[in-house]
Amino acid sequence: MLNPIVAGYAANHHRVLPEPVQTVVPTVARPEPPPMPPTECPRLRRMRELIAEEEAAKIQTIRVQRQAGAIERWRSTTVNGNDAFLRFGRELERTGMSLADIDATLWQEAGHGRHPSERRVQVKYIMRSLRGCPSRMAA
Repeated sequence: MLNPIVAGYAANHHRVLPEPVQTVVPTVARPEPPPMPPTECPRLRRMRELIAEEEAAKIQTIRVQRQAGAIERWRSTTVNGNDAFLRFGRELERTGMSLADIDATLWQEAGHGRHPSERRVQVKYIMRSLRGCPSRMAA
C-alpha cells in the first residue's frame, strides 16, 4: 500500500503523513472503598465517625502542605516570571483548591514577583486558562 503524500511540495519531494495515534487517558483515581453497612451500635458508629474525621483531617493537612510548597516554589523562583506564575496557578489547581481560592491566592502572591504589576495583569489569563475558556483557542 502506498503512503499518502501532502500536496504543495515539489514533484521530487514527498512528505509522508504520520499515522494516527490513539489517545490514552490516564486513570489516576483510586476506587472508593464500598460504604460500611449501617449499624445500631453507638460505639461502632462513633468509631466510624472518628475514623472519618481523622481521614478528613489528614487529607486537609496534606492539601495545606502541598499549597505551602507551591507558594514556596513560586516565591523562590529565579526563572521567567510568566512561566513560573502560570505553573504556580496550575500547581494550586492540582492541590484541589477552588477557582475562587486560586484567584485570591494569585492576586495575593503577585506582589511577591519581580514585576508585581505584570503578574497582576497575568492573573486574568491564568484563570481563563484554568477554566478552559474556549475563546483563547480562536487565535
